[in-house]
Amino acid sequence: YLSLSGAQTQFGQDTKQGIDLALDQINKDGGGPKGRPMKVLYEDDKSNPQEVTNKVTQLIDRDKVVAVLGEVASSLSKQGGLVANKKKVLMISPSSTNEDVTEIGPFVFRVCFVDGFQGKMAAEFAVKTLGKKKLGMLVASDDLYSSGLASEFKKAATALGAEDVLIVTRERDRNL
Repeated sequence: YLSLSGAQTQFGQDTKQGIDLALDQINKDGGGPKGRPMKVLYEDDKSNPQEVTNKVTQLIDRDKVVAVLGEVASSLSKQGGLVANKKKVLMISPSSTNEDVTEIGPFVFRVCFVDGFQGKMAAEFAVKTLGKKKLGMLVASDDLYSSGLASEFKKAATALGAEDVLIVTRERDRNL
């Protein structure tokens, strides 16, 4: 389940292309378990939390999938993870960095670095490598990725001796 339309369209489309490339390679190399070709069913959640619930439920109940791959946005992965975990179906997010996503339960996983690690590394680069002590960020306050990363960055930068870490918040521009 991906945002193949809506506010996160580009992110969802790019992820779909990556999945398709990997799937082609796996099937060319002999397929998945027991040498059988692998198949991916796509559902468009339209970048909408309610659609996420509907689409993940459909994939599990109607299509009887063995695992769910998605979403790319943490807030949407969190929504889908609630359904997958309740139904005891494995869910893997390719890029949801907010720690809350995998704290939903034992059936929800990710394959990327979490906000805490990314924030710490960005702060180390800014403070240690660039030697900056006064830092500022523009943060989308209504976005788990943006606000989570900013919080971790500020915590790490302050611990590294940054004198002033200014966070300016705004809501995401939904027309982007």
